[in-house]
Amino acid sequence: MTIPPDSAGRNDAGRIRKPPTAWDISRLLAAVGFDRAARVDQVGINHASPGYAVSADMTRSDAVRVLYHFEPEEESRRAALLARYAKAITEAGWTVETSGSVLIVTAGKPGTSPH
Repeated sequence: MTIPPDSAGRNDAGRIRKPPTAWDISRLLAAVGFDRAARVDQVGINHASPGYAVSADMTRSDAVRVLYHFEPEEESRRAALLARYAKAITEAGWTVETSGSVLIVTAGKPGTSPH
């Protein structure tokens, strides 16, 4: 995997020091080849196509949230895709925590290695 260049700076272990933005993480997941969820408006129904979605974490200013939008028949794929997202994000130098069916991404913890 090629890690997109960043201006965040890294600690000695290669972990990114600045808090992520939704744009940072969305760009990373797209660069690795994951599909982004697309909003689909159907008559009176808001819907998203299958794929990842990244947003600011409204409870933490130093984090973003990553989730997988899925069709009902794809629910069994969610855990596997979230694990693949987490691996790509961690390899790029960010720290990932799991909270239910959502990934919480923060700056790399000092002294931890991305590999």
